[in-house]
Amino acid sequence: MQVLASDRLEGRRTGTPGHRKAVEYAAAQFKKAGLKPLGTHGYFQPIEFISRTIDEAQSKLELVRRGRTEKLDFGRDCFIVPTPDLAHALEAPLVFAGYGIAIPESGIDEFKDLDVKGKIVLYFMGAPSSVQGPLSAHAQSVRERWKALKAAGAVGWIRILNPESMDLPWPRWVNNRTQPAMSFADTSLNETNGLRLMATANPAQAEKWFEGSGHTFAEILAAAKDDKPLPKFALPAKIRITAKQKSRKVISDNVVAVLPGSDPALKDEYVVLSAHIDHIGIGKPINGDSIYNGAMDNASGSATVLDTAATLASAKEKPRRSIIFLLPTGEEMGLLGSKYYAQRPTVPAKSIVANLNTDAFLPLYPLKSLLVLGVDESNLGDDVRAVGSQMGLEIMRDPQPKRNLFIRSDQYSFILQGVPALALGVGYNPGTSEEETLKRWITERYHAPSDDLQQPIDRRTVEGFNRAFMALVLRVADRETRPAWNPDSFFRRFAKGKQDEPAARWWSHMQVLASDALEGRLTGTPAHRKAAEYAAGQFEKAGLKPAGTLGYFQPIELVSRRIDERETKLELLRNGQSETLDFAQDGYLSPAPDLAPSLEAPLVFVGYGVTIPEKGIEDLRALDLKGKVVVYLSGAPASVLGPLSAHAQSVRERWRALKEAGALGWVRILDPNNMDIPWPRVSNSRNQPAMTFADASLNDTNGLRLSVTVNPARAEKWFEGSGHTFAEIVAAAKDNKPLPRFELPVKIRMVAKQQTQNVTSDNIVGLVPGSDPKLKDEYVVVTAHIDHLGVGNPINGDSIYNGAMDNAAGSAAVLDTAARTAESKDKPRRSIIFLLVTGEEKGLLGSKYFANRPTVPLGAIVANLNTDNPLPLYPLKSLIVLGLDESNLGDDVRGVGASNGLEILPDPQPKRNSFIRSDQYSFIREGIPALALKVGFKSGTPEEATQKKWLTERYHAPSDDLQQPIDRQTMDGFDRAFAALVLRVANRDVRPSWNENSFFRRFAKPRT
Repeated sequence: MQVLASDRLEGRRTGTPGHRKAVEYAAAQFKKAGLKPLGTHGYFQPIEFISRTIDEAQSKLELVRRGRTEKLDFGRDCFIVPTPDLAHALEAPLVFAGYGIAIPESGIDEFKDLDVKGKIVLYFMGAPSSVQGPLSAHAQSVRERWKALKAAGAVGWIRILNPESMDLPWPRWVNNRTQPAMSFADTSLNETNGLRLMATANPAQAEKWFEGSGHTFAEILAAAKDDKPLPKFALPAKIRITAKQKSRKVISDNVVAVLPGSDPALKDEYVVLSAHIDHIGIGKPINGDSIYNGAMDNASGSATVLDTAATLASAKEKPRRSIIFLLPTGEEMGLLGSKYYAQRPTVPAKSIVANLNTDAFLPLYPLKSLLVLGVDESNLGDDVRAVGSQMGLEIMRDPQPKRNLFIRSDQYSFILQGVPALALGVGYNPGTSEEETLKRWITERYHAPSDDLQQPIDRRTVEGFNRAFMALVLRVADRETRPAWNPDSFFRRFAKGKQDEPAARWWSHMQVLASDALEGRLTGTPAHRKAAEYAAGQFEKAGLKPAGTLGYFQPIELVSRRIDERETKLELLRNGQSETLDFAQDGYLSPAPDLAPSLEAPLVFVGYGVTIPEKGIEDLRALDLKGKVVVYLSGAPASVLGPLSAHAQSVRERWRALKEAGALGWVRILDPNNMDIPWPRVSNSRNQPAMTFADASLNDTNGLRLSVTVNPARAEKWFEGSGHTFAEIVAAAKDNKPLPRFELPVKIRMVAKQQTQNVTSDNIVGLVPGSDPKLKDEYVVVTAHIDHLGVGNPINGDSIYNGAMDNAAGSAAVLDTAARTAESKDKPRRSIIFLLVTGEEKGLLGSKYFANRPTVPLGAIVANLNTDNPLPLYPLKSLIVLGLDESNLGDDVRGVGASNGLEILPDPQPKRNSFIRSDQYSFIREGIPALALKVGFKSGTPEEATQKKWLTERYHAPSDDLQQPIDRQTMDGFDRAFAALVLRVANRDVRPSWNENSFFRRFAKPRT
């Protein structure tokens, strides 16, 4: 800062010796830090400009009205802005065009039904409040405004400044008109080619433009202030211009350096850090000072980039991607340096994955928050929110959108080239003393000589800001996947080559659903509602009809419960002694609708505790269980592994058998040989709320007085004095031997308190109507659960359980399939319901509700096709299909596999009971043939090892996020196969049916 903002550098105006000194200093700093040069000439990327100033002594603007001519005063009324094609002499009619913008996406077109051909457009600076923000700022950019005006036939414009949103008082605007304007010597890069007049008008003198029109500027100003539409009309006046401008060629440099990445797979991708190094040089004196040092604007940002470069270059651990450090020139002249670099980069354009910019970040007060421009446009927003969370900083959108900062600094140049970008500054909240400080700084110091090193600067804030900026840089450089635009971002249209990206639409949904902004989508939370609204919006966008009970939504009333462990105790009573169990280490109590407030009961070990009469398995037979609590090992005999075994182990079937036998509750000991996740994560999950239906008739565990889950590593204590050991039980299970059953010489005593809360959560239901008159009233239901676990106990500092694979991936696949189906010219014969269900993580609640209370006749639902946690972790060679051999849907999926070169596999890990753990099971229970699909693997392969590692490290953990490796090519193939299966089932001549030997055939309902 002491170099860049010094008087010696004379304000660093583009193309001056002072600017040259600045860029040489920056290049030397990059070299000193060990960064490699990446310009076209060492560290420099020279750019040729044309500098222009208006010769006001030989120029004039006149208003011609009713034969009377009024010469306008360049200091008081307005001034002309130099442009490449400024007319030497011109006379043209005037038209007032409101805000003078076109935003077709928001239904705004100020030029519609207005003849502007051959005319000068007068407009009021700003935009309707209904579209404030990045899209509005984009429409107000010089490029977009002139593009719209030129297309309408206008020859120029005059803008009247909005007194409500002026950064500077008019005298400073007038003062700045003496600064040269610059454009590229290569005219193909310029945005105002053909613009014959660009002028700026003083709002305090604006009434004269409207004389005789039937309107007043006061009326325009009042309408804008009240958010009312502005009128548009021809003015009874012409503008006459005589202009002369002086021009000269100048050369100025971007400064470019690179820190190479360390990851062989990612080092050829680049994150660009930018901060403009230029300012406005020497100008008219204010309070005797003529050097416009630009300390905050933007020596501060340039110094941050230099500091970040040196720190990262000296660190032992290098970023995975390469980082380009770019100090552009010409920002004050219209983002010229960044525009040049973004369009003529020194690396392949497609390899630039992100831009992170800082400009006048304003360390004027203590650092409590970061102001982030573009935070909602790409998934870089997730990265900056994560950094904010780690550093205790609130992440804020622009609180002053009318200032159009989004288009006024260098990130905008990259955005227009399709590169996701953010700009960061020190944050503040509206209505605070910090906002007052900022406004005073803008009024007194912005583009004034007083923006120098003598002003108050909070260096502690600078230190914190620089740390946050560097943390963000590293996070983006190290992310597994390149950043991408959010699917609802207007700027996504600028992305280059997006049509070539595999699973592009699927990925765009993933970036929303698995983002930190949706906070893990816990059932019944505002974040889950955001996810549901997003999904409904996508259904509507694709043209699906709403098929819920309230539009696209099917709300469900639930009761949420948590155990208050401070007032809850579990004890083992043996030989007159009691042992209190540790909830975190020994085992924990689960909430339940009929959980006893207190209970003491004998214990009986019942082996696996399952009842499968069809296979001669009766673990409860000949045991006295009345008034007792059963203890069982999770699992089932190996002789009946598969769907039937999983069914018998379901909560509903297990409790039905135990309840009939008179048991009060159960204690489940996890099998250490078949645990998805380690005990600490199992125990961590006990802090999650449990949920059941508010309508008790739908619940599966009515009457269950106690439910405990036990850590197998601490399970021996349950068997002491019984003549058996837990080690013996585990060994018998591992060797597929029958488990003993016996009474335990111990009782369990419980005192329990649970907290309850009523919540409402939504299924999301969309419909593609069938095309066949005979079959359109039959329905194929396509499902994936949209909920996950929300915000929980931190693991490695991260508390958001994003649920990217589980099950944003499945939800995104359903959204993609819905759009594919709706877009297809060939409509399905049967109707297809696309159903994203809530509450799966709480016990398949959303799918149970829909299957029991469908929004179409139950008998008309012919099939369910589900996907949950598809796991695109490795190349797609096969599909795992749960329920493959239960119905003739297996024939359909085998047909799709043959067409797509995919092997179709049954569940290779039946002991995980996946068959009953996702939403297809709810439909099966109602007699509807169903399948669930995911990416396949075979036992004993590297793919299985990858899957098991994923379960251990990421399943139900915060690390199931968008930073993990995801094979998008695999997901592209999976989505295509899934969509093909949906259409095949919807188009089959006869409805699907259960196979003759399927146990689940008994649940089939008569057709209605």
